[in-house]
Parts: sequence; C-alpha cells; structure tokens
Amino acid sequence: MLICGVFLRFVFLFIAFEYDELFTAVTSNPSLSLPWIVKNWLLIDVHPPLYNILLYLYNCLYYIRAEWWLRVPSVCFSLLSVWAAWRMCPLYLGRTVRLIFAGLWVCSFQLMLFAPQARSYSLLGLLSLVHMFISLDIWRRVWRGQKIPLQRWLCWAVSGGLLGYTHYFGVAVFCAGSVMLAAGLCVCRKALFPFLYCFGGAFGGICLWMIPNLLSNLAQKRFAGNWWAAEYTFTEGIFQTAQFIFGGYWIYLLICIFCFGVLVWEAKQIFSGKGVPFLREKIFLFGVVSIVVLTVFLLSIKLYLLVPRFFIVLFPYIYLFVAVSAGQWRRSAWLRAALFGLCAWNIFTFSGYAQYRYLHMPDNAKEFSIHFLREYSGKKLFIFVLEGLPVPAMQAMFSHYIYEYYGRKDVSVTVLNPLPGPQTERILRQNLDAVIWLPNCSYEKIKRLRQLTGLAFSRVKDVGSHCELGFLPEEAERK
Repeated sequence: MLICGVFLRFVFLFIAFEYDELFTAVTSNPSLSLPWIVKNWLLIDVHPPLYNILLYLYNCLYYIRAEWWLRVPSVCFSLLSVWAAWRMCPLYLGRTVRLIFAGLWVCSFQLMLFAPQARSYSLLGLLSLVHMFISLDIWRRVWRGQKIPLQRWLCWAVSGGLLGYTHYFGVAVFCAGSVMLAAGLCVCRKALFPFLYCFGGAFGGICLWMIPNLLSNLAQKRFAGNWWAAEYTFTEGIFQTAQFIFGGYWIYLLICIFCFGVLVWEAKQIFSGKGVPFLREKIFLFGVVSIVVLTVFLLSIKLYLLVPRFFIVLFPYIYLFVAVSAGQWRRSAWLRAALFGLCAWNIFTFSGYAQYRYLHMPDNAKEFSIHFLREYSGKKLFIFVLEGLPVPAMQAMFSHYIYEYYGRKDVSVTVLNPLPGPQTERILRQNLDAVIWLPNCSYEKIKRLRQLTGLAFSRVKDVGSHCELGFLPEEAERK
C-alpha cells in the first residue's frame, strides 16, 4: 500500500490545469516581476502568498510551460510529507502507532488527489505535519518538567509562521496549538517568556501580510456575500467535510464510533484510578482540532468557510489521534483488518476515480481553448466569470492556454466581470459575431447571468464543464 500510495501521487501529473491552478500558473510567470505580482494579484487574493512565491522562484531557475513542470514541487512536498509521517513520528508512541499513522497518511484519498495539483495543499499538509510534531515534543517536555531549548522554540515559531503564510487555516492551527501550549505552561508554572517572544514574532510576521490582505478583501466586500462559497449551507459543509477526511460517510461513522468507544473506555479507566496511555498527547490533538473547528464554525455564520479542502491542515492531528487511539489494541486482529481495509479501500477507490477521470472528465479551460482555436480562430472571445468578484488576474488566467501555452497572441480574449447590463450590452452589440464562454457552466449560472446583465442568453454547446453561450432568438433579432 505504501508503494501504491506513492505511485498514485503521480497519476494526475500530466492533466490540464484546473480552475484554481491557472492562478498559480499566472502568478508564477517569471516574465513578470515578483513585486508587481504581489501587489496586483497576490495581495488582493483570499490566500497567503508563500506557495505562489516559491513557485515563482522555482520558475526563475528554469521555466517550462507544460503543466507537469509546475506540479513537480507539489509532488515533492507530498512525497516529503510521506517520509516525515514515518520519520518524525515520535518513537515513544510505539511502532504500531507510527505504522497506523503512516498508513492513514500515505493512503489518504484526498492527499493523493491534491499531491500533484499546482495549489498550496501539499505544502500545507507538510508544514502542518512538521509543526504538529514539534508542538507535541514541546508539549511532552512541558508536562515532564524538562527544559525546552531555545532552538526548539525557534523551530516551532518558524514552522508556524510558514504555516500561516501558506493558508489562513494554517494561522488557525498555529493559534490553536499556541493556546494549548500556553495552557500547559500556565498549569505547570513554566517560564512563558520564550513562548511569548516566539509566538509574538511569528504572529507579528504573519500580520504583516494578513492585515493589508484583510483590508483588501474588505474593500472587495468578501464579507458581504461576495464569496464563491456563499451559496453553500452548513449541512453541506459538515457532510462533505466528513466524507473528505476519511473518504466516505460510512468510514467516517465507523471511526467516530470507534473513537467514542475509546473515550468511554478511557473515562472508565481514569475514574477507576488506572492510567491511560498517551492521554496528554490525545488531549493536545483533540484540543487543537476542537478549537479550529469551533472557530471556523462561528466565522462561517458571517463568511462561509466550511470548505472541505481547507481542513487538510487538520489531517495530521486527526490521523494521529486515530492512530494513538487504535495503537492500544495493537494485538486485535479485527482492528488490524479494519485499518488495513480502510487503507486498501482508499487505494482501490482512488484508482477507479483516476481511471474514470482520464476517460470521462474533460480538460476544462484547455479543452475550451482548443475548441475555440479550432472552430473560431479569427473571432473575439468574451468570458463571463461569476465566482465572486474576480481579481484582475482573471484576464491572465482564462487567456493562459491561448496566449501562453499555444502562443496565439493574435487572438482577442476579454474577461467580462459581469459588467452592468447597459455596458455589457454595448460591448456585445459592437461584437455581434464574438464567441461567449461561461466557465463551469450550469443553468443556474446562466439564469444568474441573465439577471445581472438583463440579456437573454442561451446555452449553445457544452465543451467539457464549460459552455458556449448565444442569444435567444428574440434577443438576437433585437440585436
């Protein structure tokens, strides 16, 4: 399964870019200056910039426009996390816990899926993994009364700062772990100053980006409904996240039942005066997960954040909690069979998904670009983007394959963010034979586009998950 889990991380290395990967492609283009990219594209985005900056520096060393080239760093981050899942797992937890944790990590459906994507999630998983193990070491030293070297605090602060500059859920995990460590230091009456200095330095460094980025998103009205996930519901988020973490609802249910049973058994052991193995480690892991989930749930009342992939940052904590809970029954044949079956099921289902995707799922923006260049090479292309308020990089994103990949600088590609009805009408009236493209097409989005522009669009042809739009007969006649 280790071999299969590593091999399957390469499966989607050569497919076309997905929607969000196009943003990575344009923000890591070495033909532009990094300060200009940061100011005009990254600062007004909804995520921190570390991954994009690393990809930019990587492309400055050598630049190839092929998709696989931009995905190589993500695959490397994912493979490095596989090594770290075994190598950095504390020896005192025992070989069984290390094997279970490494197995869950290597065979995670979602970690295999996101491994080759030119997005920040492989780096996020790696940094979260490293930061968790450093935090656990400090946590153990606090409760054992051992001295914590300054180098350990510095490693904790640096890894936490990098985590925060990779994703804002990384900031949440860093702060949640800090709360747990601060509580432990207060209970054990340890010196708080090294912790406070390191936390203040790391969090202050994160704020240097977070504050202007937050102000930029406020100016774009992100917290007033202008957010691509604003239409989702809490019920959808909870069920999708449950499926996301373990690969299926029934698996999630079985693991929840198992963990609940372990908690009941441990409570019985404590009340009877007996010891519970690795209780403090489990308290730390459970505390971090609980603080992050509760914070995200409360924030989602104002800004919906229950997006499953954001929770990849919690995978190390959840998987290690399950591994430590299961490690107590290492001699149980039923438990070994269940855990082996879980890993094997993820390998099997991911293999089937990969085969289905290659055979039946199109190449999205690349597919439509090929269609346009083949069928309408001499015409103008207008693109409507409805996923929230697009950043200016949208123009570069949706023209990437036409301009950069195929080198067709003679073609006119314009992103219309849907403009007010009269302005859109004037543009289209001046270009009656132009081709209109709606990414990630659906009848609901076409209906919304009609409402925003006041124009009667119709669905002419589907190309992958996108569609070509035209006008209804009465609208075309009026034009």
